[in-house]
Amino acid sequence: MRLNSSSHPQARLLFLVWLSGVLIACNSSERNLEQLRREGAESDARREQQIVLDRQAVQQALADAERRWQAAGLRSYELTLHHQYMWGRVPKAVLRIRNDRFVSITDTLGRPYPDSLRPYFVQRTVPGLFAELRRIAFDTSATVSARFDPALGYPTSLSTDSRSVTDVGYNVMIQLRPLR
Repeated sequence: MRLNSSSHPQARLLFLVWLSGVLIACNSSERNLEQLRREGAESDARREQQIVLDRQAVQQALADAERRWQAAGLRSYELTLHHQYMWGRVPKAVLRIRNDRFVSITDTLGRPYPDSLRPYFVQRTVPGLFAELRRIAFDTSATVSARFDPALGYPTSLSTDSRSVTDVGYNVMIQLRPLR
């Protein structure tokens, strides 16, 4: 059935009312979309500014912590590291460090650590953790947070994440016991 505007004036009026509503809605949606874009850009700018401030705060906290660690003069210690990755956990690792050099690694029960994971831990001395934090702190594609022991300055936790790739970040909880 074909509607003819001359034969159905009410249909034509209803169509024009409907069309004007659609046009108003589209115009309103375009304005809302533009407003959302502006607000999103402003939010992105605020977030970028916050990331810069956070990155500067992390770098300052890292420098302060590193000075405390160096002043403590502790070079032989045992680190217990508990890693949590986005895809799962790695068994807790106990590293023995003498003169800031990796000596051995076991699990928390004193058993040998899996050979496949050992190479990752060789650089995990306190100076190695500081170096890792410095690298991440300057990487604009990553986010980082860290906590440091108030007395000795060593990192007690660090957390990283990618700003662009999912499931690549990790968290590490760190305990230190001085060795004699």
